[in-house]
Amino acid sequence: MSAYGVSSRWFSDRSRIPWLGVVPSIRPAWQGNDLVAVEPMARFSGPYWEPEPSLPFAEFMGRLLTSRFVAHAPQRHTVRPVRALWASPRCVLAEAKKLRAAPCPKGSIRP
Repeated sequence: MSAYGVSSRWFSDRSRIPWLGVVPSIRPAWQGNDLVAVEPMARFSGPYWEPEPSLPFAEFMGRLLTSRFVAHAPQRHTVRPVRALWASPRCVLAEAKKLRAAPCPKGSIRP
């Protein structure tokens, strides 16, 4: 789908989802009477991505639909390895800046 410019977002309320964090996905859950988005959302804190707390599901969808959350493939993560998480564009840029400033490993060529 992505090769044709069609984006998709996967949702499941199950606690064990094999594709969560692999494709652009979110796990909604009930907290009392409120539906919230619980994972995988993260904030770049400097050297690593840290999990974001849960958000009301309507707020998550608002951020998603207005591009205040974007799907991102992080380079570093603290809790568990993920290939796709939701983050603010500002955090994505902060990670890119941090990676550009990091020294290259010996024998590598910086792109």
